[in-house]
Amino acid sequence: MAEKSASRGGSLFKRLIVLVMMLVAGAGIGSWKLKEYPAVGEFLSGLAGGKDSGESSLSELARTNMTQILDPTHDFGRAGMFEVRIDKLTLDPQAFEQGQTIELRVRIRSIREGGTELIVWDSTDRGVRRAVVGRDVLATSWANEPIEIGWTPGDVLEVEVYGRKRFREVVYFRTHVADATSFPLKSGPQVLVNLMPDKRSAKPEGSQVVIESQRIGERPYRSTQTEAQVARENSRQRERK
Repeated sequence: MAEKSASRGGSLFKRLIVLVMMLVAGAGIGSWKLKEYPAVGEFLSGLAGGKDSGESSLSELARTNMTQILDPTHDFGRAGMFEVRIDKLTLDPQAFEQGQTIELRVRIRSIREGGTELIVWDSTDRGVRRAVVGRDVLATSWANEPIEIGWTPGDVLEVEVYGRKRFREVVYFRTHVADATSFPLKSGPQVLVNLMPDKRSAKPEGSQVVIESQRIGERPYRSTQTEAQVARENSRQRERK
């Protein structure tokens, strides 16, 4: 009798799960998730009792996949398309000379396995922002500029802060990427490493960029651009500046 009661309880639980998912799908937000995560479909099929024997058809692989999907860090460990926003850029004024006028330009650089580099976004296309050290707050934001980036594990993504000084380009800071096996531009603050030759005493974490990012879908294809094509594209981007 106890076994029969437990069986009914398990069956009821399965039906409730399926009912919830049907409601989600009916609201128009479930179908695309099932396409993107086929393991979810297998998981739900198992909960619904997909085998004639009455035993759950949920495989160990599906259980593992579902555990990964429910892990908030899972989406950032596999190839896909990501939306990135630069919520705030803050620079330590002690890293510059007092009274110096600096340009606040930011670009995102992609370095693929093999060393091929490509600039995937540059704030210069939205105009050049300037500030005077000691008078202005060295902070700005591009929070209203969503940036779509295709990424594959092994690709390095770096945020560079740069400007022009006496008609030459100077890279002030750059993010440090220690691990390229997960998406490098995850949400949160990232400390900027000072790259200026005349480094001044400044707070180690005084310069940073705050990023907001999310995975928005599968990467449709892996770009097959040659290094020459990438070099030509970078050259055209520099000419537009």
